Amino acid sequence: MKSRLALVLALLLLASAAWATTPPTTATVFSNIDDQAGRDNGSGSVGWGWCTTCAGGATSATTFWMLQNQTTPSLDGTSTEFYTDGSAYSNVLFWYNVGAHDTASNFQTDFWVQIDQNSTVVGQAFEFDTYQFVNGRQFMFGTQCDYSKGYVWDVWSQAKTQWIPTTIPCDLVKKQALTPNVWYHITWNFHRAGKLEYYDSITVVRYDSAMNVVSNVTYSASISQGSAKLPAGWINNLGVQFQMDLNGNAGVGSNPTTMTEHIDNVTLTAW
Repeated sequence: MKSRLALVLALLLLASAAWATTPPTTATVFSNIDDQAGRDNGSGSVGWGWCTTCAGGATSATTFWMLQNQTTPSLDGTSTEFYTDGSAYSNVLFWYNVGAHDTASNFQTDFWVQIDQNSTVVGQAFEFDTYQFVNGRQFMFGTQCDYSKGYVWDVWSQAKTQWIPTTIPCDLVKKQALTPNVWYHITWNFHRAGKLEYYDSITVVRYDSAMNVVSNVTYSASISQGSAKLPAGWINNLGVQFQMDLNGNAGVGSNPTTMTEHIDNVTLTAW
């Protein structure tokens, strides 16, 4: 069984070689996004924004927040905490705009994430997106670890406005819930061409509580989806998003209604 797993991992690594992207030295790098100040005032300005009614859930969260400068857990001393408290199938979305960078067509989003124990009971999906609004088009490189589909990655089709399930397991080793209270280091590579958005590759490194590497795998996704027209009134922009979705078990019986996610060292690279 171990030899078979080793073979599978080796094949995944070989298949990923073409899209294990190293950005050029001329790329624009937005580092430590989780530590950045600023607020999107609704006009697409640079900064953080959040909402529950816009997140697509059946209900709105009762309480939610974003707290920066958290020392525990943290890798560099200042992580950001996302918190939600709500009923079944409520969602919360957090985003950060870096401003318009219209010439960029290649993107790498690199971040660390840790989720809490409640996620194993009431987690529905954990979403990590990169977006660009440019040339009258909305390119939404949406990705989520989908618990309801069997712990696999979904990618977003903006043209169809729906999630497209893949067979890629969330931690790239096996189909299971993300392990709570440990760090995952995730890197997605995307690019756009014409009206299409391309999901090129994903790397997931899972650590244990002592920060030893448990697994480190890159998978060549090679998936394309359509973009869509930019809604009226939206301006050109580039940014990242994080969303937490509660499942139908939230608040049922003695089940919790809260879930917490920490992010750290969030970097968006564009060229």
